[in-house]
Amino acid sequence: LLGYLGGFGAFLAIGCPVCNKAALVLLGTSGALNVWAPLQPVLGIASLALLAGTVVWRLRVRARGGACAVAAA
Repeated sequence: LLGYLGGFGAFLAIGCPVCNKAALVLLGTSGALNVWAPLQPVLGIASLALLAGTVVWRLRVRARGGACAVAAA
């Protein structure tokens, strides 16, 4: 779940505010420039933190032997 949230946040954080269709539809052109543009760096940092947390969590699970076993054919 954290990986999905981080990926979606990264998707929303990239690009110019006017090119982001979701922000443009929800906020309009002036809203996208005045409201969404200052929030993009914060959203980008939060999504990077979520993705990094997901990687650390998956590596810990794998190191403890909790990863799924690959079945030999």
